[in-house]
Amino acid sequence: DGHGKQGHDISNFVKENLPKLIIRDPRFKSEQMPACLIDCFRKVQSLVAAADRMKKLSAQMSGTTATIVVHDHCLNKLTVAHVADSTCVLGSWTDAKDAQKGVALTRDHKPNLKDE
Repeated sequence: DGHGKQGHDISNFVKENLPKLIIRDPRFKSEQMPACLIDCFRKVQSLVAAADRMKKLSAQMSGTTATIVVHDHCLNKLTVAHVADSTCVLGSWTDAKDAQKGVALTRDHKPNLKDE
């Protein structure tokens, strides 16, 4: 989800680079997955800043949100990481036929929140 005049460029850059960074990280699919995701988000932010300095992207007034969910099928565990206001919701079926419910797994990062 891009924001600003060049937000689509930033979101495409992140879409192309963040998954590659995560998959190539030796901590991927390990108990260190949370730290892996945090570090990869920081690394992609550095890559955006570097591309902006080299005039390959215009990130001064544009940006993106991002949400990543990694499902470890062996441990039946989800690891979630996100930045900005892209909410991650887990949907499940209720007891009623054809009814679903959703549970937010993240809280949006917003500048007006006191703990931000």
